[in-house]
Amino acid sequence: MSPRILVRSANSVRTLTPGGYIEIIDMIFPVKCDDGSLAEHSALMEWTRKLSDTMERAGRPLDSALHYSKQLKGAGFEGVVEQRFKWPSNGWPKHPHKELGRQFVGSKNTTSNHSCV
Repeated sequence: MSPRILVRSANSVRTLTPGGYIEIIDMIFPVKCDDGSLAEHSALMEWTRKLSDTMERAGRPLDSALHYSKQLKGAGFEGVVEQRFKWPSNGWPKHPHKELGRQFVGSKNTTSNHSCV
């Protein structure tokens, strides 16, 4: 979500009832790996870096989720809570949320083709 779109969500502040909330879920690129199994010079890392650089130059950064908390507060939201989660990106990890990784691969396969054209 671009900052411009998020700022427009200030309209959400006016339409929410007291105690209401807005939830935003997004990914951050380039991808990260916390167990050292993703080589820095791998094809996946090279692809995500190039994609991130290209989108940044096009004015559509893929790391905008890093700024959502500040932008929401600037749009008038109160009690902003940011939670970050590790999300498996395939079905092989020894992780209790292994099924999420399988689902991610399925959705990634349908969207990656469009983002790489």
